[in-house]
Amino acid sequence: MDLMTGLTAANQALGLVKQLRDLDRATNEGEFKLKIAELTEALADAKLALTEAKLTLAEKDEKIRRLEDKLLEATTGDRCPVCRKGKMQLIKKSAPRSRLLATKGVQEWLMACDNPECGHNEKRFHDPNGILNK
Repeated sequence: MDLMTGLTAANQALGLVKQLRDLDRATNEGEFKLKIAELTEALADAKLALTEAKLTLAEKDEKIRRLEDKLLEATTGDRCPVCRKGKMQLIKKSAPRSRLLATKGVQEWLMACDNPECGHNEKRFHDPNGILNK
């Protein structure tokens, strides 16, 4: 069952409640019991459908969380070129040996793999103004 089935069953149950209110108590007791049974069945269907919808939403929420985690992992840091398992993390920033590059905002970064089994590290130039490409 899905959410729409649950809502339909709940709507049906509300209709039965209205019929029960309108039913004259002096009428046939068997008819009254039949309406109560129909109401119980409709409410059970609604509860089952809404429980299944809740489980489906929880599964989708978990899938979204996993995909967001993968996206965050994919967009933060470069993969280690040696082990291909870890991410390269910034360890230290320093000015490059060339004063000209330092005055233009270029930095020398020490990057290290976050995989403890790898231990790879390397130096990279961080060039926010694109000076090195000119």
